[in-house]
Amino acid sequence: MKQEKVSKQRIEEILAVILEPDFVVYGIRVRHQEPSREIEILIDRSGGLSLKDCAGIHRKFSKLTDETIIDTYQVSFSTPGIDRSCVYPQDFLLHGNREFELQLKDSRELCGRVEILDEKTEALQVLPTDSEPVNISWKDVSVARFKIAIEEIKT
Repeated sequence: MKQEKVSKQRIEEILAVILEPDFVVYGIRVRHQEPSREIEILIDRSGGLSLKDCAGIHRKFSKLTDETIIDTYQVSFSTPGIDRSCVYPQDFLLHGNREFELQLKDSRELCGRVEILDEKTEALQVLPTDSEPVNISWKDVSVARFKIAIEEIKT
């Protein structure tokens, strides 16, 4: 019996129905190879997501998805993780109350909250806690990560 393959387009159609407008889809990975057929969906929103949020989204997804897909694929929802590199300026909007560590292409390193000054030009302002604000462009950033505080690791 030939197993049905799910497309990213079909997953995106379902997500458009079940996700609230403030969600951002960071990635969809579909693995069709046996023995572990998987669909991994990375999502986030302002303030982050809890395990309960991801479980609720999974239930909604399962209700709208063809039963043969659910029986064939292991489906998981999660956030991209706090230790990930920021790949979109929108990360700064979603997590505006957090500090980021940025390495610029000119080798400078900055740390602080980041505000988007102009979405079209991707102009940013870094607000370090110990110095004056610094204006940069997203295209000047080589790496941006969440600054992880020791207090976060303990909880």
